Formats: sequence, C-alpha cells, structure tokens
Amino acid sequence: MSCPLKTKCTTSRTNRTVVIPEERDLLMEMIKKQEKNKEVKTGKNRLFIENIFAFLEKLGGKVTPYFNLTATTIHNLLVSTLSNMVKCVRLKG
Repeated sequence: MSCPLKTKCTTSRTNRTVVIPEERDLLMEMIKKQEKNKEVKTGKNRLFIENIFAFLEKLGGKVTPYFNLTATTIHNLLVSTLSNMVKCVRLKG
C-alpha cells in the first residue's frame, strides 16, 4: 500500500515515522470553517467601520485644515465628539 503523505516524509537515515491522528479530517474541516467565519466577520466589521468613516466625512473629518499634530488631534477629537452628539440627538428624537 502506498502512503499518500510519502512526499512529506524526511529522508533521514534514522527510522523515523510520522503518526497522523485519526481526527485529522475533522480538524481540517474545523479549520476551514473558522477561516470562512473570519472572512464573513471581517466583511461585516469593515462595512460598519466604513459607514462610520463616511458619517465622519460628512461632519468635516476627512481633511483637517491644520498641519501640526496637536491641532490635528484636537480637530479629530472635536469631530468624533460632534459625531457622538449627533447620534445622541438622533436617539432622543
């Protein structure tokens, strides 16, 4: 009987064997499912974040008129605070 994993064996002179667990197929299926779930979650998260960026862009968060780091940070904080205030007003009314 020929081993399907013979190409992955070592060519060392010692008698070393490779033991494959019986649950290998099950483990491989679980890994594939986890990778698919990561792709789906990444897509949903990206959509959520892109919506937030689009909303901030409408409020003036796309381009800051300042060149130094302190003023830019303050501008970003003000835009995010304004965004949170708008969301609170929307929830109230």
